[in-house]
Formats: sequence, structure tokens, C-alpha cells
Amino acid sequence: MAKNILIAADSFKGSLKAQRVASCIARGWHSARSRDRITYQPLSDGGENFAELLASHLPTTRHQTKVVQIDGVARPTPWFKTQTKGIALIDAASVIGLSRCAGIPVAKRDSSALAQVLVNISTKKPKQIILGLGGSGTNDGGFGLAKALGWKFLQANGQEIKNWMQLNKATALQPPSSESSLGNIVVAADVNNTLLGAKGATYTFGPQKGLTKAQLPKAEEALKNMAKLVEQHLGKRFKNLPHTGAAGGLGFALKAFLNAEVQSGFNFFAQQTDLFNKTKQADLVICAEGNFDQTSLMGKASGEIAKHCQANRIPCLLLCATSDSRKNIESYFQKTKRLSDMVDKNESLKRPSYWLQKLAREAALELHA
Repeated sequence: MAKNILIAADSFKGSLKAQRVASCIARGWHSARSRDRITYQPLSDGGENFAELLASHLPTTRHQTKVVQIDGVARPTPWFKTQTKGIALIDAASVIGLSRCAGIPVAKRDSSALAQVLVNISTKKPKQIILGLGGSGTNDGGFGLAKALGWKFLQANGQEIKNWMQLNKATALQPPSSESSLGNIVVAADVNNTLLGAKGATYTFGPQKGLTKAQLPKAEEALKNMAKLVEQHLGKRFKNLPHTGAAGGLGFALKAFLNAEVQSGFNFFAQQTDLFNKTKQADLVICAEGNFDQTSLMGKASGEIAKHCQANRIPCLLLCATSDSRKNIESYFQKTKRLSDMVDKNESLKRPSYWLQKLAREAALELHA
């Protein structure tokens, strides 16, 4: 019997964008079950390609601003503006994303380039800036962004801190010489983690970005001292708020220094794309992400879809490159299909589209059987 299939696909980082993931799965599935009615929905939770995906659902115009990005290369950064409400859409990953950081030690990466993008966009006078926050290669707590906006972190001898890993030495926070507002900023964060602690930015995501086990305590101490200074000098206590750990702590800095509203990127995206109504019309939801692990359940798109389907008793299948096989993850899905069970990593990265289609076809044949 023909089924209504919804493909809810996130990107396979480093190989396929969400749009491509969804189309590959659709082709593979349709080759085995041609009568099924397939709808696909590329997902974003605030991370990679957030602005572009959101713009595909809204009447927008495309713009660009040229800045020196995290890798030191000046290049145009795309952003979008809604035609009816004049809202600017941008994502941090397009400027300071992990893919831009190859060869740069994580201790030397900071978020200053994002500040320049926001400043440039603000000169166009949008009514609001929606900033997708996720997929960054930084773990600086927004130190670079604050520094680029004119804030100074000072040592006891009055010398300015130049590198975020030295923030543990800072004893004072000095505001910019002149106040400047970038307008109304809403942050759509890809995870709900706080800034600090065992489930904070450093200990949860730092190793993915290149922090070694030996560097983790110092990095945590740097962000902890930064939060302490913000509390002492600005009276703002945000370190324990959800989403402040997004993008290496950028959620914290955007709220502290730009008074941004920080919220779930997935919920924002789902509302704008009518995603939950689409799931209600599906007989099966196919969830797709490159690596589905514990962090996927911390506010990321695929994890939120899985939770939604389970809560609403909608059958859900996971297609991924790799996944954590712990029971608390497997329990969300009727079945999990992994590329790692079919082909080795090097071969799958050479022909990701081919192998993903093959994986989807196998899943469809198993459903038919």
C-alpha cells in the first residue's frame, strides 16, 4: 500500500547539504517504492545554511556583504531580506563555520568576523536581524565579537587580552568609547546547552572543534571568567540560560553585549515552514543526519524531529552515516540505517550521493518486505 513519506533531512556535514541529502533519499526510496507519495523538507536548527533554507520558504531578496572571514580571506557573505517585513536573515556558519577553520588551531579562532557582518547588515536598517547560530568552529564565548564591537578585557596591569584562551587572566571589562546599537537581533540557536559546565559549550562541543583533553579545563576557565566579568560589570547573569552555549558560547555574548533575544533555532524554523503540520500528514517520517549522537538530542533539528514523532506516535526512521547505538537514542526510531554498516568512511565520502541513495533504497525494500 502506498504511504505518505516525509523526508526531514539535516546536512551531512563535510559532504552533503540538507537539500541534497533530502533529494538523494527521495530518489533511493522512490526507486524501491514508486507509489509512495514523497515530501521532503530540508532542515535547519540555526546552523549551516539556516538563512538560505529559511529564505527558500519566504519571499526574500538576496544580498551580500564582504568581510574578512575567520580564515583571513575576504569574501562575500550572503544574507537575505524578507520582502514584506524587511527582516534580515544570516547564519554564523557562513562566516565562522567549522569548514572555514581548516588549519587554524581552535585556540586562535574567534568570532570577530561575525561582528563585522552584523555591523554591515545593520547599516541597511532592517527591522530585525534573525541570526542562525550553530555550526561554528569557535569556542571563544563570543570574545571576538565583543572585542570587535569595542569591548576590552583587561588584565590587572591594564594590558588588553588579545586571545580568548587568556581570558582567565582578565580582571576588568571596559565598554566601547561610544554606544552603538545594531537594532533588534533574534538568535536562533541550534542547541539548548548552557555556557558552562559538563553540558556547556566547551565540554560538549569543544572536542568536535579541535580542543584537546588537556585544553578543556583552561578553555572552560576562560569562559567562566568572562561570564564573571559580565556579571560584575554589567549585572547580567546569563551563564545558566539555555542556548547560551550555542556556537561555542556566542549565544551568551549576543545576549550580554547586544541584548539579543535567544531562542530555539529548530522551533523558529519549524514555525516558519509549517513543519509540524507536515509530520501529521505523514505515515512515516524519515529523519536524516550525518552523525546522530547524544548532542543531537540537545536541541538539534534531527533530535527534535525524533522527539516530536515519538510524542505524537508518528513512525520515524533514521538514515545516517554514523550514530550512537545507546538505547536512549535507538528508542526514538522504528529502525536505524547507517552508511557505516554498508561501506567504509573513505568510500562513502568519495560518493556520498550514491551511497545515501543506496541506503534509502535498502530501507524502502525492508519496509516493503
